[in-house]
Amino acid sequence: MATSASWEESIRRFGLTEVYTPSGHAHVDIIFVHGLNGHPHHTWTSEKSKIFWLAQLLPAKVEEEKTRILAYGYDADVASFTDGASKDKIHNHAEHLVAELSANRQRKAAQRPIILVAHSLGGLVVKRALIYSSEIRGNYTEHLRSIFVSTYGILFLGTPRKGSSIAKWGSQLEWICGAILPSRLVDTQPQLVDALKTNSETLQNIGRQFSQLAGRFHIYYFHEGKPTNLKGTLQFVVDGESAAPSIPDVERAGIQQSHSHMCKFENESSPGFDLVAEAIQRYSHEAPNLIEQRWKEETDQQLIRREAQAEELLPATIKPGENTATIPVSLNAVKPLFLVPFVRDASFIDRIDVFEEIEKRTAQQQCRISLSGIGGIGKSQIAIEFCHRFRDANHHAHVVWVHASTKQRFNQGYRDIARKLELPGWNDPKSDALRSVFEWFNEADNGRWLMVLDNADDLDTIFARPISAVAEGEYVPPLKNYLPQGSRGLLLITTRDTRVGERLTGRQASIVVNPMAYPEAQRILESQVECLDNVSIDDSKKLLDALGYIPLAITQAAAFTSENDITLQEYYEMFSTNDTDVQELLDEDHGDLRRDSESQKSVIRTWKLAFDILRKQKPRAAEMLSLMAVLDPQGIPKSLLQNDTDRPIDVTTALGALKAFSLISVENDGSLISAEDGRRYGLHRLVQLATRKWLELQGTTK
Repeated sequence: MATSASWEESIRRFGLTEVYTPSGHAHVDIIFVHGLNGHPHHTWTSEKSKIFWLAQLLPAKVEEEKTRILAYGYDADVASFTDGASKDKIHNHAEHLVAELSANRQRKAAQRPIILVAHSLGGLVVKRALIYSSEIRGNYTEHLRSIFVSTYGILFLGTPRKGSSIAKWGSQLEWICGAILPSRLVDTQPQLVDALKTNSETLQNIGRQFSQLAGRFHIYYFHEGKPTNLKGTLQFVVDGESAAPSIPDVERAGIQQSHSHMCKFENESSPGFDLVAEAIQRYSHEAPNLIEQRWKEETDQQLIRREAQAEELLPATIKPGENTATIPVSLNAVKPLFLVPFVRDASFIDRIDVFEEIEKRTAQQQCRISLSGIGGIGKSQIAIEFCHRFRDANHHAHVVWVHASTKQRFNQGYRDIARKLELPGWNDPKSDALRSVFEWFNEADNGRWLMVLDNADDLDTIFARPISAVAEGEYVPPLKNYLPQGSRGLLLITTRDTRVGERLTGRQASIVVNPMAYPEAQRILESQVECLDNVSIDDSKKLLDALGYIPLAITQAAAFTSENDITLQEYYEMFSTNDTDVQELLDEDHGDLRRDSESQKSVIRTWKLAFDILRKQKPRAAEMLSLMAVLDPQGIPKSLLQNDTDRPIDVTTALGALKAFSLISVENDGSLISAEDGRRYGLHRLVQLATRKWLELQGTTK
């Protein structure tokens, strides 16, 4: 067996070094990434026994799994983790790691499963590398995405997951410097430590972005079990809650060593070795089957994207196998238009069930799909993400966004499209932009397209003819008549009112966007709340229950705690005191760049729009909601909502409108239904409190 000294000579300081290769064909790659001031050999070598355990202990544990073991080295000076003098910042390290792995594996096996093991801040390099690889969609860089697709599991050894605040991040980084850097360097060059601390917000953002991907990987968090002597004080460099937080279905354990020694094992009896080796062995055994399936899915998606690209490059009339050499390029060809007024949200929480249903319906050739749900539930955010995914898969398609909350905004949206496409008369105020855009999108030669009709909430706005035109006897079509129906396009509608969505899609059932499930809502908190590491699962679940798992309400809560420097526990206590405090909390507008600038950004103001529409369209529905606002919110009998003057059709359509706007629900417990009372209804406490606030604004409360 080679000695540690001989290994040190053979390990490359920068880049990848293969330290163990199994006999025959390797099935899994294990990559070790050191942290701040680390080294691809020294970081993993016992100072006492000089055992380089990656090559001298681990291979025997994973021999049957036929794993290949590699050590990765990079410039890990303090400056390289900052935005200061060094040009190699964390993002550059991440890009280099992805590029090195991709190049190495292209020669071996690009689809081989990967297990990553990272110490300390090396874990941030690993996270950033996976974020970078996951975002790649281009034809010429597609090979770099293979690292994301192939990664099965990650072991984080003492990596700070997130601080309770930016200040906490800075403290952790300073402690890491004190534990790892030579004391003379820390004492004589404090500016390096200060530079690392000033970059703490960037490092924290990496954790927030990674939380959106974490559910894809098998993760094992390890924390140090012994404190480090930092200038005479024993201190845990990265405490257990930060290095190994309690997360459902995620493994965590302690290693009875200090921060800088938890990654060094003298022998197989060293504290933590069995835990780490067993996890690597288990992941190596499990990875091949899952990664093989993921590559099948990835290959299918790549094929779909390439076929779509090829289709867009050819005129619509070309038949398979036809000689295209003499076919001229279409005179109508224009640069693909991407007119979406929102950037992609790096912290978007994937609503897997909704996207799967959209994909299912597009596969069935549905050219109109509607998303419905109560205001603030995330319909527009889903539509924004879908636009970017659609563009990634259809590089030559047109993607446009039309606000449909009012006729004026609808008209302006079409004028913007006409201007971007330079349609005839686009700069003439008297031209019929609605007709021009409608006809252009219906023309098959103009290629594939996606149009989002956002906030199509008001039946009258979309379906009614202008009052002035009716009065003058002039025929002016309603806005619905200007929605394109070309066979090469997809119209995606977001609406609070399921009736609008179903009418616009030819009576196709709307995809209802429901409140988030607990894991999804928890990830919103993780991405937006700095102090979540100090909050128990039970406490966060209590708050999410109170907020109804509604994304806008959760975002408001996170913004309020941040701006007012309070904890989630304190917010929950305020939320649980009295209804007036809750109404004020729900009425706070903290701004959100991911929402339309003219849309309301608080729960109460968002729902007020639905209440106003109901009062205008269905006054009886507004009256029923007003009554429900002062009753017990659950088990309200239908008989209590009726009065002697109501016709059956009035009651039916009023309750139908309330259900269409997702403001009330039907309680399906058979024990609550009787022939005398009929159905019983309920509404969420937040809806009830928002209704009361709306009634106050209307001056109708007593």
